[in-house]
Amino acid sequence: MIVLLLLPMGLASQESLNLETRAPNVSLNNVSVPNAVALLLERTHLSGGIVDSFTCDDPSPYTFKISGMTLRQALDYVVGLDSRYGWHVQDDMIIVSKRNLRAELLDTRISSLNALHGKYLIDAVSGLLLQTSEVRNKAAALHLTRTVQQGRMIGADEPIIHVELHDVTVRQALDAIARQDGHAVWRYYERHCDKENEFNVDWLVH
Repeated sequence: MIVLLLLPMGLASQESLNLETRAPNVSLNNVSVPNAVALLLERTHLSGGIVDSFTCDDPSPYTFKISGMTLRQALDYVVGLDSRYGWHVQDDMIIVSKRNLRAELLDTRISSLNALHGKYLIDAVSGLLLQTSEVRNKAAALHLTRTVQQGRMIGADEPIIHVELHDVTVRQALDAIARQDGHAVWRYYERHCDKENEFNVDWLVH
């Protein structure tokens, strides 16, 4: 497998992953498990990924209070409140996923992703990834339709992403994009409701 990742100078870098480091004290009300983990990773300047799925119902909200915990303990506590989720470390990234979701699209291998030239923000680069022929063909085989991405406000200090990747899976590409940003958290999700099967990628932290 050949992976080429080019980083511009001056880009923020991710903190080294140490699960025994002290987690920040935070209180969160009415948030889902994935969103709580994303906020926790944001406070600790770590990258990560969320693999989630929805039905017609909204995700269950919870109230969290994290105080005097290590990062490992905080993750166990937050994810443990909803037995449908689990977490693990993969390639120095914290990944939270729905236990019963296969997410085959994330294992799709693409021949290349080139975002070296131009001023691509993180949403645009993941958009290029999802537009590759390999992803589109796999999504069609899985009967998944990409949802319409809602617009968002662009921060003035958002970094420009420059990546060139070869022979990687969609998951590996998302990890590389997150690291290039510095401490982003990607989310891949599927929504199965009223006979519609949809998917997309967005960024809970960037």
